[in-house]
Amino acid sequence: MLKIISAKSSNPYVIVLVDGDGAKFEDSLIRDTESGGSKAANALKKQVDRHLRGTSLEHGVDVFARVYANFHGLGKVLRQSGLIRYIDDLQKFARGFTNTRPGFDVVDVDYGKGNADSKIRREHCERAHFCQLILTLEAPDLLKWHYMDSRCKKIFLVVCHDAGYVHDLRPLLDENSDRIVLVETTPAEPVFESLGLSVTQFEDVFRDAPLEPGAGLHTPLSPVQKAPNQLAGATPSQRSAVAGAQPERYGSVEQRSGSYAKVCGDNRHQNIVLSKGNKRRPLVINLNEDGNRIDASIQNAFNAKTRATYRQKLAKAKKGAFCNRHYIQNGCEWGPNCIMEHAMELTLEELDFHRFKARTGPCPYGPTCTDMHCSRGHHCPLDPSCERRDCQFRRSGFGDLHLSRGKMKAVYVMMLPNCRIYAELDHRKRMVEGVSFPEQI
Repeated sequence: MLKIISAKSSNPYVIVLVDGDGAKFEDSLIRDTESGGSKAANALKKQVDRHLRGTSLEHGVDVFARVYANFHGLGKVLRQSGLIRYIDDLQKFARGFTNTRPGFDVVDVDYGKGNADSKIRREHCERAHFCQLILTLEAPDLLKWHYMDSRCKKIFLVVCHDAGYVHDLRPLLDENSDRIVLVETTPAEPVFESLGLSVTQFEDVFRDAPLEPGAGLHTPLSPVQKAPNQLAGATPSQRSAVAGAQPERYGSVEQRSGSYAKVCGDNRHQNIVLSKGNKRRPLVINLNEDGNRIDASIQNAFNAKTRATYRQKLAKAKKGAFCNRHYIQNGCEWGPNCIMEHAMELTLEELDFHRFKARTGPCPYGPTCTDMHCSRGHHCPLDPSCERRDCQFRRSGFGDLHLSRGKMKAVYVMMLPNCRIYAELDHRKRMVEGVSFPEQI
């Protein structure tokens, strides 16, 4: 049982801890880039006051709130869902939230999915008001830290979307655990019920449904008729921001190896039949016989005239670089604030050449990458005829990423965003990057 540590000063407080990667604020608040953050802070304070009304904590306690989020990853999700235009909009929201009320903060936890929850679990509190307390913990834990502080009268924990917090909450279940209140946003994971903690909702503050992709996103282009005996592979827990739904691949580079068959947890596959009336396929990633990603061929990579005009434009480009996200990916979240070129127009052929140039850099996720719009190379773009001894694809973290002609044959396809693998029956209908990526030839 944890021992509550007393402090000399008697400044009672309540605190709201929010895993902002999973618990997202109401759409109307996020869209209001000028005053949404301020409105969110006031709405959150109002809901805390409502919960404390009629109790001994109604008066004379300070209210603090900390929202932990990965700005880069969350910004991409919100932008791709149509709630914000640029990642700067999220930063404006955070500034408004932080500047509205003393003790209210939004903390950027940088890259990596799960960083928000790790901060709630591990980060040492820096506020001088709290640091009057002397702790004797071997590993500072923010949740436990407040729980052990006798001045902390209530902890509102906005984490019910993530069952991983149950492990951290179980050691706190004692005669004082009525101080913890779970705040439900999207439907809480069932395992939270086993804790027996109070559960409430903060109306008009957080979304009560998962975020859906916006209409302007790259989503599967046509329905798929599945064979009756189709058996889907499991969804891998890696790089959560995949084209379309993009639940969140929050950016950190992990060292991984192996094929898609291993990543998806099931190397079984079934046939797929495309609807006859559709001109183009759904978004897919081609896999070879080993289950490794193979990049689509690029039509105009070696046209001398195209390369010449491209290089002329590149010399005039902002910072001497074209932004990959703007030109060949799913759009740049930085918009006009990006340090690289956005404004210059490239022809379709020049875009093809730019794709080829981007492919010359190995993807850190190698052959296991599940990002449809990834611009990096997943094997040498000169395959199957690369003869360069110093080619950087020979010394990648996944070994030598050079493929023979046989290994470049599409045997399976992975359907996005659910990572299901099917047998590729018709190899003649291969995918290429061209005028309308991806298109069927």
